[in-house]
Amino acid sequence: MASRALLRSATPAVATARRTACHAATSHGLHALASSRAGAVTAHKCLSLRNKALSHSISCYKQKIDQQTRATFTTDTHNRLDMADSGDLEQSASEVLIVAMITNPPETPGQVLDRIAEAHAINCSQYISAIIDVITKPSSPSLPLDQKGSKRIFKPHMMTLDVCERLLEAICNTEVNGIALRVDPHAVQDLYYISKARGWELDPEVLQSAAIYLANSSFYAVTEAIKHVNSASRQQSDGDSIWRFHLNSQEICDISLDSLIDQARVAISSGSISALPDIHASGQLDAAADIAHALSSRSFAPKSAYYLFMIRAMCVCEHKEYAEMMFSMAKQADRRHLGTEYALMMSMYYRTGDTAAAEALFNEFVEIWKAHWAQIKDAFVMPDAASRQAEKWRLVHEENVDKPLVFDTAELWRIRSRASGPFYRYALELVRNGRVDQAIKILSEAKYVYFVSLTSMQIGAIIHALLAAGRTDEAFDTYMEFQKTTNASGGPGIRAQDVVFGKIPFGHVTGDILRELGATGSWDRVWSIMGNGADLSDGVYYMDSVKALLDRALDTGNQIHAVRCAELLNRIAALHSTALDSLSNEWLECTFVRAIEIFPDAAEGYSHLVLKLLDALVQKNAASQGYLYLQWNAHVIRSFFSALRQLPDAAQAQKLRSSFYTAAELVEAALVEPASQVLRDEAKAVFDLLPSSLLAVPNTYNSVSQSGGWEENNIDVPFATNDSRFWEYTVRAFSSRRDHRLESCRDNAHSLLQTIKLMFVSGARIDQRFLALANEVLFNCGYPVVDTETGDLLPRKRQIEMKGRHTADQLWIETAQETIAADSPGRSAGDCSRSGELNVRLQQKIKLYAECRKASKIPPLRQLSSLVGDAMRQSKRAVWEPIVRDHMPEYLQRLVSNENEKPRESTQYATTIWSQAIVAYAGLGDIEQAMAYFRCIVDARGYPISQATAMLLLSLSSANVLVPVLPRGWDGSAQRIFGMEPAYPPQPDSPGDTILVPKTKKERRAIVAQIGLAMLYATFKNKIWPTTHFYNILLTVLGKAQMISELRQVFEVISPTSARKMPARLRVNPAFAPSPILWAMAIREAAKGNEPALSEYWFKEYRMSAMPIFREEASAYSRFAYRDQPKYARLFILGRPYYLVAQLERPLLEDGSSPEPWYDLAQVEKQLEMDRLRALDKLPLSYLDAFKMMTIYTLVDEHRNMDSAETLAEEVVALYRDKVVPKYSRPRGATDLASCWRMMVSGYIGLLKYYRQQIESDPGKVNKCKARLVYWYKQWKRERQRSGVNTGIPGHSSMLLSDEEVRLAESISASMR
Repeated sequence: MASRALLRSATPAVATARRTACHAATSHGLHALASSRAGAVTAHKCLSLRNKALSHSISCYKQKIDQQTRATFTTDTHNRLDMADSGDLEQSASEVLIVAMITNPPETPGQVLDRIAEAHAINCSQYISAIIDVITKPSSPSLPLDQKGSKRIFKPHMMTLDVCERLLEAICNTEVNGIALRVDPHAVQDLYYISKARGWELDPEVLQSAAIYLANSSFYAVTEAIKHVNSASRQQSDGDSIWRFHLNSQEICDISLDSLIDQARVAISSGSISALPDIHASGQLDAAADIAHALSSRSFAPKSAYYLFMIRAMCVCEHKEYAEMMFSMAKQADRRHLGTEYALMMSMYYRTGDTAAAEALFNEFVEIWKAHWAQIKDAFVMPDAASRQAEKWRLVHEENVDKPLVFDTAELWRIRSRASGPFYRYALELVRNGRVDQAIKILSEAKYVYFVSLTSMQIGAIIHALLAAGRTDEAFDTYMEFQKTTNASGGPGIRAQDVVFGKIPFGHVTGDILRELGATGSWDRVWSIMGNGADLSDGVYYMDSVKALLDRALDTGNQIHAVRCAELLNRIAALHSTALDSLSNEWLECTFVRAIEIFPDAAEGYSHLVLKLLDALVQKNAASQGYLYLQWNAHVIRSFFSALRQLPDAAQAQKLRSSFYTAAELVEAALVEPASQVLRDEAKAVFDLLPSSLLAVPNTYNSVSQSGGWEENNIDVPFATNDSRFWEYTVRAFSSRRDHRLESCRDNAHSLLQTIKLMFVSGARIDQRFLALANEVLFNCGYPVVDTETGDLLPRKRQIEMKGRHTADQLWIETAQETIAADSPGRSAGDCSRSGELNVRLQQKIKLYAECRKASKIPPLRQLSSLVGDAMRQSKRAVWEPIVRDHMPEYLQRLVSNENEKPRESTQYATTIWSQAIVAYAGLGDIEQAMAYFRCIVDARGYPISQATAMLLLSLSSANVLVPVLPRGWDGSAQRIFGMEPAYPPQPDSPGDTILVPKTKKERRAIVAQIGLAMLYATFKNKIWPTTHFYNILLTVLGKAQMISELRQVFEVISPTSARKMPARLRVNPAFAPSPILWAMAIREAAKGNEPALSEYWFKEYRMSAMPIFREEASAYSRFAYRDQPKYARLFILGRPYYLVAQLERPLLEDGSSPEPWYDLAQVEKQLEMDRLRALDKLPLSYLDAFKMMTIYTLVDEHRNMDSAETLAEEVVALYRDKVVPKYSRPRGATDLASCWRMMVSGYIGLLKYYRQQIESDPGKVNKCKARLVYWYKQWKRERQRSGVNTGIPGHSSMLLSDEEVRLAESISASMR
């Protein structure tokens, strides 16, 4: 009672939320809402509301159920609460609500409705069953069954029309796709009779669902019994019984109840099952038929599935009267053109012995189908829905066809397959009566005359019937015939009568026919089936049949077919992860042993049958497919070695073991975990047979002698072989093991060292890369290492040296991993995500590089360059610096000493990596290190790449670094290249100096500019094409040095006019297609260098010759830049030159103050004209360009235009929101927006001044100006606060409405200036 009181007090606290969630978010309502795309968000919100309400209900209930109250609960109640603590949300809700209802049962119909709504919301069958138990009277075991087959008696005061209706709706809602019933169907039966007895008129939709629920319960009772008897009888049945096959759902409907009872009795006698199945529905079909009568008297149109479910249940349960009644109703509902109901009725008539009625129905349906097919046979057929709509539009608008009939292939298949049932059932009965030839004729006419399409289930049932009748040839012909198709994909001009569909039966059918064909020795037909459309995706269902075929091939001594069966098993296993469970160790071992015993005198080596079977079963590329395939290989190879151990002839087993190692593909597939464990176990089994003195190996460095070498060089190995493959694979098997446990790791290293010793003693040699991998394992476990060339034990001194190098590499790897794993504070979520992706890629590259180091290999140039470049871009100095500083000399020395390597390749190797070092050190400001690598490249008769020279020149242009002496960088006579005179780097006053000491800033700029020109000439001389980045920096340096003539000479070299005169092989290079940024840079430097004519000339050249090239998608420039951006986003960069010619600001006065006015009116008007040209060329504005124009329209009195400024403000906002536009073309954030809105505020203040100076001003314009001023003032202040910059504005933040506040805004504007 205490628990009931507590829960009763908890109920009001959650009643509102619970009722709202459960009524508003029922499964039916949410499903309907989410079916439309627009309602998906609303459905998600409703689900969230429901989940929150359920969570709140759980919380409130649990808080009220304290420890003292729990002591009064039963064991079942405690178990439910424990499940609620560990389950998901709906499971927790159901368990807690059930406990609440058990301890506090509903006492009124309203409370029952609330509980039903909760159960309906979470769709919990257990909760519904608990509600039914609560509102019924306790039943007595002695109480006899009533005429309706139920002992349930509902409490009268609990039952109302709403309770009955809602409870029926909740029960029927628990059915999952018409497949499984989760609530006792007797409850539905009882609820219906209660409503009928009390005269309640239930909703037709609810009655329809109840009838379907009752009908399905009867149908499932029979089908489950058939499945159970079939499963138990397949092992006991003889070869002529249909029960030995895997029955599909189509065949289940064709099993008579008498046949089911007879077969069940046979299964009981054999002990397969214990009792007869319960196939009688205890009056449930009577209730369903009663409901059907009630619905027929109402003006209600049931859904299409209603008749199908009702007729199916009544036919399967062989209730002839009910079935005929429902069939008559279906005809009246105009469902005569569908053959499913006809097939069900025919099946019932055949099973009950009324053959004449079945044949009459078949003839009736044929006439109906012929009439229906005549209406659609000339319809056009297209491949899919989209092409169907397009064809329909074409026929209407181009061919002037009124209401054309067009199907897609899926729709046509559905129409034909619905009509296939009667043909299938008629043919099946003919087969069972022995009239096979007539049945085959009917099937052929069905496909090619009546154009119906049998389903895979129907074809499978026909084949099973043919096999059961002993007509294997006809079964094979039927299997192959029904796979043939004609125009099955549709297409233009193809009509429905031109299309013939085909279907492949399911895997069980394929397995059954394969088994029968193999038993008769029809191997050609077996491989015809497997080579002409057998669906291997269903292969797991006929693996047993393929195994039987393999056994049959071994029994008949046929090697070819045995190997092909093994290959088929392999192909099936590659598609199914569950295939491993289908091949037991016993079957595999028995198969291998039988293969050896059947062919004991076969040729040795790989040609032996057992090796062929093994090769056919092993997955060759298992390492790239997943762990399950690796387990498959281990499973197969372990069974092979187990079979060898079972052979009495040890010599034969040793030959086969050696043959296994000869098959390279087999061992390669076995050298991946867990298959390599099998090889290790086999090697250890062999080692156990050897004397202990031969297996003695040192386990520390101190145990190795000063001279090194193995001691037992003259001992004979009992099983010795100098076959290098055996030792190579054994070494690799031990080297590939990855076990972090110290004891297992040392045990593996000990076995590995023993293997290497036995290999050396037997005189075999293997590739040094495998010995290098073995040394890595020995290093990690503290064991001595061996010579990678010979396999001999190294002397103690060499052991220590190699240990030091290995330690250094390990330290580099650990440092690199720690550097990458370090978190970077202050990054946004997006930056962290991008950084994480880059770190993963960098870690993969480090792993590959570490493997090269362990194997003592020179990494490929592309791999090493990619690693160093990524590490530099991510500022991982601890990663790239040791490679450049410590590892590169070693690689270059090995490249130079290698006779197979050309000097040019070593130079390219050094140039590429050291150029990246120049980029990194120049970016860090370490000019000394950058110049050191620069000189190294020049000394190697190479020259740095253009990116390296660009970064070095950019670093030298800084005022706080020393200027080094640059080497010349070329040999031979100096000549003009591309119209450019030879440019020599500046030299020091003293020949031994390495640093230039400029006296003034101007002199320094001239020296850096001369260095840049020398770099440009050297790149031309060494045939290294400069990049746009290098030209950009060079033009900036020349502009600062006021070397306009040299700037002009450089830019003319790469201008389009000069590029057209160059050879075609040079024009395709992007260096000779300067980017718009480079054009803008040249135009700006010319303007700043007091060369307005030159800047205007270049601007005209840009508009006339360069910009049309950039607009074209196939131009040379667009191939290399902005490939991931849409076309409109690429146009922003083209407008930069339009806003770099005019210099709006006038120079400052001598005292540093601004002149009045601050702008040059001529330049302003020139900029307006440039903006007009930009608009004429249809180029978009970037943020910087828009800000410049906004400055003119707001601050220049002569050209103030606030309407244009407002338009620009809208464009700035659009740019800010457009995330596709490049970052340099968008506002960077609140700071940039605040700068724009500041201009708007200043512009409206200036406009107010102008209105005030007029004698008569329009009050409407003044008020509008004030309103816009207030708006932009608020926007400006908000963005300034967001930017985190001190606004410097007084604390007065009220709206500016009065003249005094407008004057305050004017003063604020003045302070901003």
